[in-house]
Amino acid sequence: MSLQSSKEHKVNGMTTTAVCSPHPNPLPGGARGLLSARINLWGTLSPLGEGRGEGIRPHNTEGKTMHTNHSTFSLAGHTLHRITFDPTTFTDADLLWLPHHAQLADAGRKRKSDHLAGRIAAAHALNERVIPGIGPSGEPLWPQGISGSITHSGTQAMAVVTHHPALIGIDCETILSENEAWEIKDGIIDMQEEPVLSRSGYPFALALTLAFSAKESLFKALFPQVQAWMGFDSARITLLDDRTLTLALTRQLAGFEEGTAFTLHWQQHGEQVITLLSHAPADVPSRWSPQTSR
Repeated sequence: MSLQSSKEHKVNGMTTTAVCSPHPNPLPGGARGLLSARINLWGTLSPLGEGRGEGIRPHNTEGKTMHTNHSTFSLAGHTLHRITFDPTTFTDADLLWLPHHAQLADAGRKRKSDHLAGRIAAAHALNERVIPGIGPSGEPLWPQGISGSITHSGTQAMAVVTHHPALIGIDCETILSENEAWEIKDGIIDMQEEPVLSRSGYPFALALTLAFSAKESLFKALFPQVQAWMGFDSARITLLDDRTLTLALTRQLAGFEEGTAFTLHWQQHGEQVITLLSHAPADVPSRWSPQTSR
């Protein structure tokens, strides 16, 4: 039997219940084949010193709530807020906690529960000051002076924030199986990137998942500035080591020249990987060249 305590919080003027548990939930494995489905359907990128914490859970009018648990961990000097949740406990009434709930009226059940978990994670990251809305391209709308990013994978969501105008992007993915990796690799990397992954010494499936995740994180970080969709061929992985990887732009984007390189940090948590891009204005991106990548 586990012991739990609870208390109420006010978030954006609404009452929420915070449940404290002595032991954080383990990371879920997530559904296999997720990456291949996303590539086949989209073809473009979509915009743990473990800590135990409190899961913000909105009261709805039916007295039910989606079950969540909040924890934190650090990556590249940032605190990432993670929400694990049970989507079977979700009801549409849970969305009434969100000021923008009407924008989700026609969304599917999975989209709704994922979105809610992501916004709960964002509320924690923002110290419960505000809940990010939804932009015209589906991107989170962060409060003035804040840059942030949200990711969903399986039954967990994560959020991270920093001070604007810094760029930040986060992504979490379940590691592909070897068969899946070889089946979909041509949709993620090109012939120049494959040797980079091979030289890393990591299993190909792990390395390819990292490449996919890193490109997602890059897109999320750059989108607020470039305001354009990016395909997987918009950036090329040039380096992968035990803590970081480097992506170089293959074309000019608003404010960034072709060849601009970005360093991302990564961690593996069980069957999942997390990538994070954090770029402050004072950090001048390097220019990639074949010589510097050797």
